[in-house]
Amino acid sequence: LLRPHRDFPYIGLATVQLNQKNPDEAVRILAQACKVLASTPEALQEDQAMLAAFRGVALHCAQRSAESRQILQSVVQMGYHSENARRIALNMLGVLVAKAPETP
Repeated sequence: LLRPHRDFPYIGLATVQLNQKNPDEAVRILAQACKVLASTPEALQEDQAMLAAFRGVALHCAQRSAESRQILQSVVQMGYHSENARRIALNMLGVLVAKAPETP
């Protein structure tokens, strides 16, 4: 993998699996990626948050709702690392994320 300490190669591989209707394989890829990044000092917390958000999505697709909700709730709590990951998690949890008002 190019840049194995970043989130996007794993998310790309998992997305391919989701598109091929293999959610369990996507979950496996993302779970492994979460372990790799957690044990890598140079990994960004933003990347870890995004991987967790996508893992929550993959778990949902694999019909593992309880696990999905647990992961997504943890992403919301660590969302200060990645606003995009937080929004994905909130949307998956059914919470509408209001668009911040634009400042003039």
